[in-house]
Amino acid sequence: MDGEWPDNLKLAPGQPKKVCNVKIYDEKEGDYLDRLNALPEIISECRDSFQEAFAMNRLNARTADFYIQQCKRNPAPPKPWPDEDQSE
Repeated sequence: MDGEWPDNLKLAPGQPKKVCNVKIYDEKEGDYLDRLNALPEIISECRDSFQEAFAMNRLNARTADFYIQQCKRNPAPPKPWPDEDQSE
């Protein structure tokens, strides 16, 4: 994946459109990137999700480490407190 998250993740050049039988990118049907871009609250679990995928043999160590490093480079934006004024 490439780009900034949330709202701007894209398929990195030269990467497959399908990984582990999951459509990462599909212009007609919507895709995994659309779902990721729509859910900014999951970034705090970014590293954990790739570590879990590695533990389940869904990713090799090199791939998992690449994405974990991406998580570290792109930390979660702070979540607003429920009583915080969002009018600005």
